[in-house]
Amino acid sequence: MLSLPPRHQLIIALIIAGVFALPPVTLISMLVVFPILFYGALAIYVNLGVFALPVAYALHRYGIYSTSPQAWHKWILAAIVWTGCSIGFANWGTVGSAIGARNTPLVEVFFAPVVMLVSQSARLMSS
Repeated sequence: MLSLPPRHQLIIALIIAGVFALPPVTLISMLVVFPILFYGALAIYVNLGVFALPVAYALHRYGIYSTSPQAWHKWILAAIVWTGCSIGFANWGTVGSAIGARNTPLVEVFFAPVVMLVSQSARLMSS
């Protein structure tokens, strides 16, 4: 996908996000182990980029090149796909209520790695 022109990459990312935004697609795909690993890796990449890319951009402004010029573009594409996935995950309760699924707030799903990291840190500090 990254060998295509940027406009085509954006269109493909939007189509993929639209497919993954459908709750039945994400619900059925999470019944297999490999998509769970893919979704987790995508979530970590996007959530770490929220913090790492502004730092990399600031370093770049001062002449320190820490990332490739394509890093911002790749992160945007991944963020678009993760947004579609998180919309699908947040609305599982509408299609999976028979198996005990429930809807979750979108912000909690989108920032799941950050939420888990903060909750683990708080648990370690309290003990």
